[in-house]
Amino acid sequence: MPLNIRPPRRGRWTALLMSLLSIASFAAHADTVASLLGNFTINQYCGLKISGDALALHYVVVYGQLPALRELHAADAGGNGVTSQTERDDYLGRLAPTMADQFTLTIDGAVVPLHATRWSSTLPTEQGGFSLRVDVDFAARLPARVKTRHSLQFANDNYAGRLGWHEIVVEPSSGIAVFDTNAFGSSMTGALSEALQSLPEAGPLDERAVHLNYVQGSAPPGPSCWRRDRRRACRSKRRVVRRTRQSRICPTAHG
Repeated sequence: MPLNIRPPRRGRWTALLMSLLSIASFAAHADTVASLLGNFTINQYCGLKISGDALALHYVVVYGQLPALRELHAADAGGNGVTSQTERDDYLGRLAPTMADQFTLTIDGAVVPLHATRWSSTLPTEQGGFSLRVDVDFAARLPARVKTRHSLQFANDNYAGRLGWHEIVVEPSSGIAVFDTNAFGSSMTGALSEALQSLPEAGPLDERAVHLNYVQGSAPPGPSCWRRDRRRACRSKRRVVRRTRQSRICPTAHG
């Protein structure tokens, strides 16, 4: 990943920053957790959806303004200090496979590869500046015998050691039951698209890995996915959500 690129000359930084601020002024206002945590953060969301024979992963990265500048400089194929939508999308197409390499998905102990199927980029405006948001969809094939109990582990090692919000959500499709898991079944940030007014008392989420079992039909006894109460997290700090008060979501299978 382009985290160790040589910084551009001051003139190119200035030109790039001015052009981005100009673009951001016309973009839809969409403050994210980057506004709350700082313009140096790299914030990530992983949304896993399990169906009968496939797993879909929706991966979102919101780069605060400083790391966004580095990524946009790397995407500036023309070297003119301005990145077009085409340049950003081409760059993201090259970046997506390296992101996939930093995911670890294992099913019943066997490593299963993830492949990028779609990607896009936007420049949301933030308090005092802008951010770079990238959305990448990945897909993986799952064992065909879904009536058998399967174990699944997932880990995200992208931008390891970088400060930011790290969130993982697991959503079973209709007819699939998830159990014996430490995963959550809902997002506190709307997949990094909604702002938080204050942080959870424990600090920014730092979810890097989850484990679970899944089966077609009804789940046997065991912990199911937790559901976060995002509404309480968006209010004052005194009333921020506590994990001990979160309720369970029981994915009762249909069919």
